[in-house]
Amino acid sequence: MSDTKDGELFMSDSSGTAKALLAVAAVPALLAGLLIFSGRLPESPEDRNCLPSATDSRQAPSGSVVFPMVEGSYTVSDTFGTRGGDHKGVDLAAADGTQIYSATDGKVSAAGEASGFGHWVVVDSEVGDQKVSIVYGHMWAHGVGVKVGDTVTAGQPIAKVGSDGESSGPHLHLEVVPGGRFSGGRQIDPMPWFSQAKTPQVAAQAAGPSATTAPVNTATTSVPRTADVQLAAAVKPNPGVGCGPRVGGGGLDVTKLLAEYPAAAEFVPWIIKGAEACPDTPAPLIAAQLRNEAGFKKGLVSPQNAQGPAQFLPETWQEHAVDGDGDGQRDINNVPDAVMSQAAYNCYVMGMVKDGLAAGKLVGDPTELMLSMYNCGPGGTLGAGGVCTFPETQAYVKEIPDTARRWTLPAASVGTPQLSGEFGNRVVQAAEGWKGTPYAWGGGDANGPTTGSDGVHGFDCSGLTIFAIAAASQGAIVLDHYTTRQLNDGRGTPVAPDKLMPGDLVFPAGADPQHVAIFAGDGLVVHAPTSGDVVKIAPIADAVGTDFQARRFG
Repeated sequence: MSDTKDGELFMSDSSGTAKALLAVAAVPALLAGLLIFSGRLPESPEDRNCLPSATDSRQAPSGSVVFPMVEGSYTVSDTFGTRGGDHKGVDLAAADGTQIYSATDGKVSAAGEASGFGHWVVVDSEVGDQKVSIVYGHMWAHGVGVKVGDTVTAGQPIAKVGSDGESSGPHLHLEVVPGGRFSGGRQIDPMPWFSQAKTPQVAAQAAGPSATTAPVNTATTSVPRTADVQLAAAVKPNPGVGCGPRVGGGGLDVTKLLAEYPAAAEFVPWIIKGAEACPDTPAPLIAAQLRNEAGFKKGLVSPQNAQGPAQFLPETWQEHAVDGDGDGQRDINNVPDAVMSQAAYNCYVMGMVKDGLAAGKLVGDPTELMLSMYNCGPGGTLGAGGVCTFPETQAYVKEIPDTARRWTLPAASVGTPQLSGEFGNRVVQAAEGWKGTPYAWGGGDANGPTTGSDGVHGFDCSGLTIFAIAAASQGAIVLDHYTTRQLNDGRGTPVAPDKLMPGDLVFPAGADPQHVAIFAGDGLVVHAPTSGDVVKIAPIADAVGTDFQARRFG
């Protein structure tokens, strides 16, 4: 762990012990050769049921509950027990309007406004001969689909994801409360409890034609869809629940990072590249590590001889370094080499973490275990059966995720809901699914946000319209990444301003307009305004003025 004093960075006294363990970590020769000679990062390890072990590791009986969201429709954006222990649930970031299903059979004991949650639903059930409440929070008022006293069944749609109350972006706050939310129960970590849960799709199959479950997008799930599902409990637990990036998955808030550390500007493109190469290390987490290790400084040498921006010991560097910028060298003080090597090592040790969790050799949160291995070594972490006990490492694994969350964009940019309705409505839905995504110069294509020439991951105005039109047309219409060419695209039909319909593209007047937005109805548009801003809904006059032109596709 790095400390600062009088503007100078130095390694704390305990870092010698922690970093020394890194140097003696056993490294397979084959992997080392791959990293050293190819200059490529290893692929992100596949998910291996890496559910974090909770202090209270109770589980629901096999097959008795349904996970409340469709696999692939959400990202775990925060886990149980964070924020100094005050976070009593798990946050599942998803596009606004994503369907939420009841996890259990039960009765609705609360539905509507709730302090902090904006709006919530609480369902009381009997699971495994025990009373338990499932709490669903942060829905908009219109997203609550049940009322107090309703009887619900597992897999039944009950609400839709929102961002009401104390929320920085659309997500479901999910709590499990054995004993009952209103009868003295206490929250436990939901993820181990749900580890044997069915998926909404499996629940629908098992229930048969009379099931009340609404249709879901089966393309997003890998659950077997057989004609005869006799034992839903035999289906593999939700792969990915609790796995993958938990911290920083919403993307790097470059503005906040540079406001605190202007020197990080040189690092930003490589932080983003490292995150893209190894998804287990989201960009905010990489940035927070670099801040902790050396404060975005080059040339730093610790008393224990850890060197460079990522503070590698020479022995570990020799084993794991990659040629980040492809110049034929692996320089420990070169920003591209240091950052990409950091990502490579993170990715490697995360594979060890997942194996250790699956084998029962490790207990704890995967991200914290990965950071422990980076700081005090794989051997020390495996020997401890969890995060190393050194005070430095204990602080390291908490401080870095906290910093990463501070530099994480709102979690709205996690996907697009299943599209429905007329073409124009599908265009609007596709664009609205990315509200909160940062503006990126040149960012965005038919597949979603991309890293722009400014190093930001997101959309510019025409990138957003490319994506929305392509999504609505299922890839049949892919526009050019230039507003004037979109205006003049022969597949578009001119539309009079007083004849606008949702999904129409609107441009400022003139032959060479420099902006484009998507009409959403009621005088509003969805657009990516400008650098430093995010995809948002705004009045049409604010986006393209009162004298504008429009085109209709589809």
